Amino acid sequence: MLLNTIGWELRLQIRYHIVTITALVTISYAAIFYFLPMKGYEKILITLIFSDPAMLGFMFIGVLVLFEKGANTIQALVITPLKPSVYIWAKAFSLTLISIPAGFIMAIIAHGWDFNYLYLLLGIIYSSFLALLIGYIGVSRVRTLNQYLMILPFFLTPLILPLLNFFHLTDSWLLYFIPTQAALNLFEAAFTGFSQTGDILYAVFYPVPWIWILFIQAKKAFIKYN
Repeated sequence: MLLNTIGWELRLQIRYHIVTITALVTISYAAIFYFLPMKGYEKILITLIFSDPAMLGFMFIGVLVLFEKGANTIQALVITPLKPSVYIWAKAFSLTLISIPAGFIMAIIAHGWDFNYLYLLLGIIYSSFLALLIGYIGVSRVRTLNQYLMILPFFLTPLILPLLNFFHLTDSWLLYFIPTQAALNLFEAAFTGFSQTGDILYAVFYPVPWIWILFIQAKKAFIKYN
């Protein structure tokens, strides 16, 4: 059922031009990277790859869910055998599948083929899943796009706080409690590597329980607000 639902979600995203918008954004970034060499500007590259799945994920899941609410699709799904967990995971997996090639294309155009593919892949998956689940928790509480845009900063800001340490604006260990810090570390390590084993363990494993916690909260939100 999950695989079938993911396939259906992907078809919807093609129909609603989400794939097209993602491709246009990726091409725009790739053009910038191609004509402006990234040597000495790796932080810009990492920031864009880090923020791209988060920002697009927040917007796309908001639009999709609000459209389904307006068309009473979710109300209809409630009385079908489709479980809330399948609905939520299908959204997360399908939108993440769109983010993965976008992130790799940007990395290859800007940096060439010499980077750690596994770290980049994990970074995209983690940042995308975290953003999508938090985005769903937020959009489940509202009925209109304007309402969603109003609450968006409250849900998005905590996810991007690790950029303060990344750009040396702060040097706080407290930001390491935010799971997107681990995703950011993975993006950086994809191009520069890890210096210590502890850094690898933190980056690879720390987001996993957070994703599960957010999924549980998203499932509760689905049941409560639909």
